[in-house]
Amino acid sequence: MNLMRCRVAGTGTHARLLGEGLEFEVHPFFPDMTRGLSDGEEVQIGVRPEHLSFDAESPSQGKAVAIPSEVFTIEPMGAETIGGCKVGVSLVTVRLFGDHPDVPSGKVDIVPNRKRLYLYKGQRLAAVAVHPGTRAGGAAGNPQRWGDT
Repeated sequence: MNLMRCRVAGTGTHARLLGEGLEFEVHPFFPDMTRGLSDGEEVQIGVRPEHLSFDAESPSQGKAVAIPSEVFTIEPMGAETIGGCKVGVSLVTVRLFGDHPDVPSGKVDIVPNRKRLYLYKGQRLAAVAVHPGTRAGGAAGNPQRWGDT
């Protein structure tokens, strides 16, 4: 699981997640979850390597669905290609299935599968939210959808 630390800035549908080298709106990723976040709150975004892809076409300029990164290593492994990236101070792994000789290097956007993002709060690593429509469970314990009690 890739984890990226960030801080909530703002509230409601205008809330943003800010981290070192990371900034995007909460609403496009977690549309039903904005009401439970507090301004200044520390959170982590979690996403598995296989739920990320590269978008070399347009380096991010604050796009809501792309995370700016710098690719520092590409490992072709036959059945899959592993990319090592830096997002701010976080190291992030991207796992692409198949052989990808055209994987870009340098500054590249990482695009997450919105339905496979997790939001973690507090000191314990327990998922408090998953994107609506995502089946909860797995290594993160048994996360509930935001608003479920």
